[in-house]
Amino acid sequence: MRYKELGEYGIAFDVVLRIKNVVDEGILKHQFIKAIYQAYQEDEIKLLERTP
Repeated sequence: MRYKELGEYGIAFDVVLRIKNVVDEGILKHQFIKAIYQAYQEDEIKLLERTP
């Protein structure tokens, strides 16, 4: 994980996930995002929407 910037709406970062088979890419991304979302819920972290 590499942090890119600290902004008005949060912290931007890049995450590199390694897979053995390209077929697994979609499910890996899904599980990763799901785990982050669950951690946010447990810690009561609110996600704010950007307004154009």
